[in-house]
Order: sequence, then structure tokens, then C-alpha cells
Amino acid sequence: VLVTAPVALAAKRPTTPDARPAHVTVLQRAFSMGTPVQDPGGYGGAWKVNEWPQVEVTVGAFSLQQDEVTVGQWIAFLSKVGHLMAWHPLQPVDYLDGEFVAAGDPTEPIRAVTWEEADAFCRWHGGALPTEAQWERAARGPDGRRYPWGQAEPTCGLANAGYFPKEDFCQKRPVAVGSTPAGQSVTEVLDVAGNVW
Repeated sequence: VLVTAPVALAAKRPTTPDARPAHVTVLQRAFSMGTPVQDPGGYGGAWKVNEWPQVEVTVGAFSLQQDEVTVGQWIAFLSKVGHLMAWHPLQPVDYLDGEFVAAGDPTEPIRAVTWEEADAFCRWHGGALPTEAQWERAARGPDGRRYPWGQAEPTCGLANAGYFPKEDFCQKRPVAVGSTPAGQSVTEVLDVAGNVW
């Protein structure tokens, strides 16, 4: 259904994005995907049982959007392609007088998006959702780091999240994408940990 939306709207609205979001290039490299730990963590633990055994994977070079998709970028997609079929009331987007508008800060990450809607957004930009291996390669790098930034335990300066050993929730809500640049991955992707899940 989402694929047919651009055809229906073509006479009224342009169906190509105004600009491609900033991307980073992730080079081809072998890395260990998953975890070597054999005892799964509980809810909130560092990993789950479906993440082992750890396997050696080689992922070809690819590019990945550097930041999370913002509310503003999502509104552009809704306005030109997705329309009401990709809008959900839980998204921080209002539909007023036939127009989509941000219900808050348009630089915050979008949320309450289905896989199909995210896939349509990526295809509109001439790309695709990353595979699990691509995402893990971009998030952890080739050196098996525990977190995108390395081995150091998380802090609010590295990720907008909660329940760190010495801190409660950082901001208690999503913040503008890229607000914790110190937490970027070795591949320079931002907010791979924290902000929204």
C-alpha cells in the first residue's frame, strides 16, 4: 500500500526528498557478531540468548545515516509520500487542518514507526534498512567493543538513557539527535545507544 502512495500523490506533490540526510561510510571488514557469553542476561541485561554463539561475519562496505531519523524528516516523508497510512497518533506528530506538524521539537528522533513504514522511508531516500549485521558492524565497529564508544560504562554524557549505576534517567525523554557526540560509534554513527530504542 505504501508503494502505491507516491503514484496517487504525484499530481499534487513532489515525491522525491528535498535532500538526503548525512551519511557515513562503513568499510568492509570482518568482525565478531554477537556475544561470547554463554549465560543470557535478564531483562535489562547486557545481551539476550539469541545473540550467541558469537560468529565471524564479513559485511561489505555500505553507508548509513549518521543520525536517527528526526521528526522533521518524518514529517517531510508523511507530507510527500506516506500521508495518513504511515502516521500514528503515538508519533510526536500532529495532523492539523490537513497538514502534518511537529508536536514538539522537530529535531528529536521519530518513534512509533513500524518496520514497513521505516522501510518505505528508506526506499524513498534510495536506500534500505540496515541488516542486523550492518547495524552491529556500525554500532560496535570491528574490534568487538561492548558499547559504541568503547568499553567504558555508559554515562549521561555518552548516551541519553537511564538506570546507569550512579544515575537515574538522563533527560527522561528523547532529545535532539546527536546530542551526545561523545557516545558516537567508531564509525561515527550517533545515538546507536540511547535516546530511543
